[in-house]
Amino acid sequence: MGKKYTVGTCGYYGDENTIQNGQTIKTVNVTFAIKEYFGQDKVRIVDYTQVRKRPFSVLCGFVSLFIQCKNIVLFPDQNAYKAIIPLAVVLSSISRNRVFYLVVGGWLPDDLKANRWLLPFVKKNDFIFAETTQLKNKLKELSINNVEILTNFRIVEIDEKRYNSRNFTPPYKICFISRVTAKKGVTELVNVINEINSNKILFELDIYGGIDSEYLEEFHSLGIERNEYINYKGELEAAKVIDIMSNYYLHVLPTKFKTEGFPGSIIEGFYGGVPTLASRWNSAEDIISDNIDGLVFEFDNFEDMKQKLIYCYNNPDEIIKMREQCRQKAKKFSYKEVIKTLTDKMQK
Repeated sequence: MGKKYTVGTCGYYGDENTIQNGQTIKTVNVTFAIKEYFGQDKVRIVDYTQVRKRPFSVLCGFVSLFIQCKNIVLFPDQNAYKAIIPLAVVLSSISRNRVFYLVVGGWLPDDLKANRWLLPFVKKNDFIFAETTQLKNKLKELSINNVEILTNFRIVEIDEKRYNSRNFTPPYKICFISRVTAKKGVTELVNVINEINSNKILFELDIYGGIDSEYLEEFHSLGIERNEYINYKGELEAAKVIDIMSNYYLHVLPTKFKTEGFPGSIIEGFYGGVPTLASRWNSAEDIISDNIDGLVFEFDNFEDMKQKLIYCYNNPDEIIKMREQCRQKAKKFSYKEVIKTLTDKMQK
């Protein structure tokens, strides 16, 4: 008997209490693209956001995916994959499903080294989709060879109006758009901007994103509410990010996550024509072409970040050239093209 659905998905889709992050955004976006490709009525979704409150209901829904769906797409986070991947392997061996594991971020190789019992289960997925070549290579070092690249993307069309030349004048407006947390380098970014602006205001920094609860006290200690050139702007609606971002001279992402995956804010910068200055995490140069469509500073070296910011201030013509390169780079991340990497595998 044939399966009722072409695709079943399981992931953390979030609710009204969820601070949006790369995990939830990637889960929602890929699911949207799958639905658009196959049709709404061919896709079934199980959301494990409420698993602590309704464990039995979520478990029953998960099992039903394997009964009703031909292809299973999994988006487990770093905690959930320890349960979801082994269970999926067992269920798929019974129901003969094809399982596609989409990894969000770059944490998986290190976690597998610490939890080697999971290696056989991860290897038994039909395909694993990594966001970067760096991650694919790290997984190959663990003899995981069924890995493909599925880059991050956004559900958006290229709008030429965003790329109209803007008359940027000092002090240049720059932005940070991500989760507001210590590991994203927010404290260091604020300190560097304070240093640069100590004699003359060169930059105005706007910070966007939900503040992690454990970082709240430290963030408030930075005195941003009393700072004339740094502002906290709260969370942005996803649909407005690119249009708002396009008004900025530069986007800064000083992440301290060495295994950062593929930050969606950089893609949003490409679509908005805004180059990113980012730290050199493991996969940075998979995404940013240094001095072409963005800039990279040495990882955890905030003096280098300071010098790169001063370079950006002194070379506005170079930043304008990068804006055009961002426009060209954005074409690589058309969701209708990227999703074919996954859907083509499902149909073979």
